[in-house]
Amino acid sequence: MPGCRKDWAFRELQCLCGILGSVFLMYSVCSPYWYLNTGLWEQSKTDSSNDTKTETELGKDSEAEMVFAVLSFIMAVSGVCVCLLIMLCWPSSNNAVSTLNPGRDLYPGTLLLLVFLPTGFFFLIVWSIFIKHHQNQLTANIAGLGSSFWLGFLAWLLMLVFLPVIYVMEQCICLIKDEPNKSLLPKDQA
Repeated sequence: MPGCRKDWAFRELQCLCGILGSVFLMYSVCSPYWYLNTGLWEQSKTDSSNDTKTETELGKDSEAEMVFAVLSFIMAVSGVCVCLLIMLCWPSSNNAVSTLNPGRDLYPGTLLLLVFLPTGFFFLIVWSIFIKHHQNQLTANIAGLGSSFWLGFLAWLLMLVFLPVIYVMEQCICLIKDEPNKSLLPKDQA
C-alpha cells in the first residue's frame, strides 16, 4: 500500500498538534502568568477600578471563565489520552474497520477533530473572557501579558486552526490517492 506512509505522517502530525495544544492549554490554565503575575484563579487588584462593570458582572465573568477553564482542562487531558492511543495503538493504515459495526471505517482524523475542536472552542471562550475582563489594563500595559497568556493563544490556535488545516490536507491527498481515475470535471468536459 503506497500511501500508508503519508497517511501515517498526517496522523502523527495531527496527534502531535493535539498533544502540544493540550499541554499548552493545561499549563496556561494552571500557571499564574497571565497578566502581571496573576492567573485565571486570582482576582487582580485593578479589577475593582473598572467603572464600566458592576461587581456582580465581574463575578459572573470570573465564574464562567473558571467553568470553561476546568472543562477545557479536562477535555485536554482526555485529548492527550486519545492522541497517545492513536499514535501507539492504531493500525498502520489510515482507517480501520469497526469490529462493533462491521462495514464501517473508523477515521482517526475525524476523532481528533471531534475531541479538539470543542476543547479549543471552550478555551477560546476562557481566553476571550480574560481579554474582555482586563481590556482597560491591556490597552494601558500590553507588556504585562505573561507566558500563560501566549501559550494559551498557541493552544487554541493549534486546536482551532492548524488541526483542521492538517485534516483537510490529509483528506485532499487521500481523496486523490484513493481515487486517481476520478476527475473533478463532469464526464462530458473531461
